Amino acid sequence: MKLHAVIGANFGDEGKGLMTDHLCRKYDHRIVVRFNGGAQAGHTVETSDGLRHVFKHFGSGTLADAPTMLSEHFLVNPVEFTKEITKLGNLTSEFGCKMIVHPDAKVTTPFDVMFNWAMENMRRYRDGEEKVHGSCGMGIGETEQRHTELGVNCTEEDDEPYRLFMKDLTDVVTLRKKLLLIRDEYYKSKIDTFIPSKEYTNDFECVDINFFNDEVIDHYITTCKFMVEYVHIAGYDVLHSFDHVIFEGAQGLWLDEDLFSIHNPHVTRSRTGLSNIEDIAWKLKVIDIDVYYMTRSYLTRHGNGPLNWEVDGPVYDGIVDATNFKNHFQGALRFAPFNVRMLVQGLIKDRNHTTLNINSTLVVTCVNQMPDEITYIGYNNKPVKCKKEELFEALQQYDTWSNIMVSDSPCSESVKLLESGMA
Repeated sequence: MKLHAVIGANFGDEGKGLMTDHLCRKYDHRIVVRFNGGAQAGHTVETSDGLRHVFKHFGSGTLADAPTMLSEHFLVNPVEFTKEITKLGNLTSEFGCKMIVHPDAKVTTPFDVMFNWAMENMRRYRDGEEKVHGSCGMGIGETEQRHTELGVNCTEEDDEPYRLFMKDLTDVVTLRKKLLLIRDEYYKSKIDTFIPSKEYTNDFECVDINFFNDEVIDHYITTCKFMVEYVHIAGYDVLHSFDHVIFEGAQGLWLDEDLFSIHNPHVTRSRTGLSNIEDIAWKLKVIDIDVYYMTRSYLTRHGNGPLNWEVDGPVYDGIVDATNFKNHFQGALRFAPFNVRMLVQGLIKDRNHTTLNINSTLVVTCVNQMPDEITYIGYNNKPVKCKKEELFEALQQYDTWSNIMVSDSPCSESVKLLESGMA
């Protein structure tokens, strides 16, 4: 068994979908493992024959006919899963469900999502725009937080009343019981404490209008049944049936809750680097791994939080982005020049926190969007004006990565090894 990992090197949105698709077309007998994040991911894959999909649950090798496993570190959202499988079915008649879900994968509920909406709106309208965390509104942080808190009335028979896992979705009685506890005990107290009135939520779906409507639970249980019928629930032993395991990350290193906790609350509630992969790799008893660290030829960021050398609007006139639209919570996509210092520091920090044997490759996407003359931020944290070829010549001088690959189109066929400074 050979392990591969596709990891964002910055703040996400670096081309992880493109690279995962590339690896799935390169290797046979492979499976994609989603090792962090949840439905907030948006990994775009375009094929040369015109197919295009933005993946949330399914791995980005799906259009290359690669199955997916959602690990225990992935946050499952049955509502978003149902939407995605419908879109994929409409996209291509050849699509068939090939998904495995770990029984201990945490599950996001509608109440996590709605409370997320209300809290972000409250921060904006009560405290000001600068207090917004930068959430995408998918309830990711709320799901993680809920799984860390025990119930106030715990019993020996049920010591995890607020925790909902994939294995719980197979029993409707248990599922409904947990959903009622999550809504009527866990979130009721939080609403009373943090959201004293609806004035902070009335420009989006209001907690007090929808939260306690029993139809929300009924509809959610229906989507859970749908998901359970389509997936296979199993542990990591199934991965031994494949020759290549491709770990597909979500977000980027600079949003890792452990590596860059100094940036709280503007990081994700997830480990975006090698930590979760290492946990799974040791269970598989395989510690050698090829890691592909992804970056665009410029920096982007969603939502609030630091972005050094940020510019007003796209860095280059030739930037085209058909995936990222203005989000109610995160606003428009933000831009900054390519930053060598951030790139090197992030990779070193990630590699220093693992015991895996790593072979690192840097992958630079969107090279076709660069003009002939560019400005990037050097390792000395100062702007460098040069021809774009000189940037790649500079990158080849670092021993932080063994190889450099580039891509100059949205299709994975354009991914190639950089043999000289010319991209």
